[in-house]
Amino acid sequence: MFNFVRPSDYKLELTPTNSGGFDSKYIRYGDSDSTLARIAFSWHISNDEGDSPESLSATYTIENSEGGVSTFTRWYNKGVNPDFSIYQYLTPGDNHVTIQCIGT
Repeated sequence: MFNFVRPSDYKLELTPTNSGGFDSKYIRYGDSDSTLARIAFSWHISNDEGDSPESLSATYTIENSEGGVSTFTRWYNKGVNPDFSIYQYLTPGDNHVTIQCIGT
């Protein structure tokens, strides 16, 4: 017997809403108010019929340049968009942020 997972019929669209966007690579050291140190995006989930889940679960994993890893999950109702600072999780050097989203 084999188990196969069927791909989702839903499409998730994330659109950066801060001036830096997802392609930003630099944040000024010591500037906790920098718009580039924020996660901010709008989201929309739909399928071919236009149906969409009522909420989004987003899990953020931030690996800082010293090898420390912070992971946390936040839930957003339809119409509520993420916008928060991640500055406290970052260290000087290369930091990596991964966002995993699931419609709920």
